[in-house]
Formats: sequence, structure tokens, C-alpha cells
Amino acid sequence: MATFDNKNSVCLFKYSNQYHKEDTSEEWWFVGKHRTHQRGITSICFGQSYNDKDPPQLYYRLFSIGNDRLVFEYDTTWDPESYSILKVIKTFPIELESRPTACIWYPQLDLKEELLLTCNEDYKMKLWNPTTENSRRTCLGPTYGGAINKLKLLSWMGGEKYLLYSTEKKVIGLIKLPLDGNPNKTMGLIAHPEDVTDIACSPSGQFVFTCGGSDLSVNMWQVDVAPIEQKIAAGFGVQLGQSLADEHLIQPFINLIEGGQDGQTFQDMNDFFYYSMIRSKKENTTKTRKLDGKVPVDEINNLMKAMGYYPTKLEEKNMYDEVRNQCLASDGTPTTHIGLNEFIKLFVNHRPVYGIGQ
Repeated sequence: MATFDNKNSVCLFKYSNQYHKEDTSEEWWFVGKHRTHQRGITSICFGQSYNDKDPPQLYYRLFSIGNDRLVFEYDTTWDPESYSILKVIKTFPIELESRPTACIWYPQLDLKEELLLTCNEDYKMKLWNPTTENSRRTCLGPTYGGAINKLKLLSWMGGEKYLLYSTEKKVIGLIKLPLDGNPNKTMGLIAHPEDVTDIACSPSGQFVFTCGGSDLSVNMWQVDVAPIEQKIAAGFGVQLGQSLADEHLIQPFINLIEGGQDGQTFQDMNDFFYYSMIRSKKENTTKTRKLDGKVPVDEINNLMKAMGYYPTKLEEKNMYDEVRNQCLASDGTPTTHIGLNEFIKLFVNHRPVYGIGQ
């Protein structure tokens, strides 16, 4: 069991025998405490990994994120000799400007890695490999009701997985996994008149419980995922249960671009992409060029700037890591080129939600 307080400290407790002695009764023991973050902690979560022993053994990992834009990982092994010391294994930055608001251990679905999911106040959801400290995916999150501040995993009957989320004020909702930024995979509703202080799921996934603040109430909700499935199918432009082609899969992301498929922004994106293909094949030549519909990963930064999004060096590195590691976990080869559909998803998921203000 882990807790955090408003003094930026993380505490770890373990339900165990005293000093691992079999003849003693099991109870909660204080493992240790560490004041790590310079600014307020916003979320903590446990993860599960397998070590390098033969055979591999399951062990728990503990993470925390805070307003200092850092993630800390703690050592959860309990050594009675180092009583009251909670050791930090590693720390690395996850944001430069935005404030991280929530985190959860991501289930292994489409990406066969052990990943940490974080949310920030700019409505972005990011997957990190905490072992290599690299970004694996950035997705557009729900943009209604404010930033996500709590996440819980909801396993629906039949094996499908959803994320239950809440915002600081009023709203709770569901997000269907795996994450890809498709806005049709999310829903939200007003659950309380003011603050939502906590959320919980039943083990079956059929019920959700929300705790209010000033309204002094706990609400119980019955879960029905059918409207989300219908919304996803309608967003793809197909009937529920119908097979999807590539043009169907990209349609929800094109709809997020100003003007849609017939708008000037999408036409500019097409023009820039094809010019980028020509540039990568050498411009100063009279020979016939063979274009394969893909551009090198190194062209992503120029394409983003051409579309009016100017990423920082960290955001640029995150984009390269996400693209290059798309196939790395499955077949061990890094991705070197991307197509137009992949670029559209990358652009929609990475650009600021509300553009650049004064």
C-alpha cells in the first residue's frame, strides 16, 4: 500500500510477517518514506514487471508524478535492516510546460511492453517506457470537463478493457483501450454538481462508484459500453460489426482537422507530405522518381512546422521515439519511414488542443 501527502512525501506499507519470520502474525508494516518531489505530488501508481531471474519472478514497481514535471520510481523491496528508508531507483522528466495530473500502469494490449500512462493539463495522454525512459505514444484525451485527475482500469465482461476517469470538477467518463487518440472512443457525463474526490470500479466492471465533495454523496453507476461501440462504428462510417478498411480507420482523425477532408488544412497537409517525399528523393534531378507513399522519420519535424506546430526539442525527441519504436517491440526492427495516415495521427495527437494564445 502506498500513500502520498501534501508535504511531497511518498510512504510505502507492506502486509507481511514481522522481519519475514514465519512464526509471527501478518500485519501492515511501515516500509519507508521519502520526500522526493520539489512541488506537489499529483498521482501515484503501482506497476508489475518480471525480473531477470530464472525463472522470471513478478515484482511490484511504484511510481509518482508531480507538479515539478518529474516521475520517480521507488524500490518496493523491504529490507528490515534499512528500516524507514524508501529508496529511489530513478527519475526522469515527462513534461516541459504542462503539468502532469494523473498516472496509471498501462495493460499490455497493442504494445507488448511494460508502460506507464500519464495525463497532463493540456488534455494529452502519454505512454512511457520507464525502463528506457522513452515516450511510446502521445494521444489526445477527452477535452470536456477539464484535465483528468484520476484513472482506474475497468475490465468489461468479455475481456475488453476501458479506463474510468474523472476530472476535478463534475465529470466522469470511459475511454476504450487501446489508446490511439480517436475521440469516438471516449464519453463523459456530469456525475456531481462540484468536486469529484474519488472513483472506484467493481471487480466485474459492471458498476462504478463516485464520491463527491461538497454534495456529501456517493453515487453508484451501472456501466453500459454499447453507446461507445456504436459511436466508434459511426465515427468510422460503418455499421457495428462491419470490417474496417484503412480509409475507415483514419476518418475520425481527419474529422479533427479544421475543415475536414475537403478543407484547406487537409489539402495543405497532402501537398507538404508529397513535397517532402520528393525532397527525400533529391530535388535536383530529371530522372523519374519512384515514390512509395512514405517519408523518412527525419522529415517529421519539418512537416510539423509547415503545418504550424513548432515542437520543443523534447517533443521532437518524443515523436521520433514513438515512430521508431512502433515495430520494435514486435519484430525488433525500428521504423524508418511513415505514411500519410501515420502523419495525420501524429499531427492530431501532438499539436496543442487550443493552438497558441498570446
